[in-house]
Amino acid sequence: MEEATPEVPILDPVVVKALEDLTSFVFRPRRFSGLRLEKRSKSLADPGARAGAVHTFKHLKHHGYSYEPPAVALWATTHGWKADDADELSTYAAGVLAGERYHTYPDPFGMTAIDRWRAGAQGKN
Repeated sequence: MEEATPEVPILDPVVVKALEDLTSFVFRPRRFSGLRLEKRSKSLADPGARAGAVHTFKHLKHHGYSYEPPAVALWATTHGWKADDADELSTYAAGVLAGERYHTYPDPFGMTAIDRWRAGAQGKN
């Protein structure tokens, strides 16, 4: 019997652009800070990455974009996220939808993030 590969979920194109932006942010290359390499986890264990995830879902919710947390996790795993991080991402997505309050670093994407994601979804980036 052949094992079926999971299909990439169909998400709103703006949600996809937001998740792509978040993926680039979480897994961005390390940088030199002064004379040493900046040590940073390339996962949601990094407080800045966690803030990025929470604020991504807050932006999407505030602007009326729907997403299903399990679909977010499946999208993440099919785009290179480790299973643990994809599950954690799904948990943040569900928490934001449920109105849970998170204490995080400031929003790394800024107030105009939704405009960039919309433009990217329309092919204007």
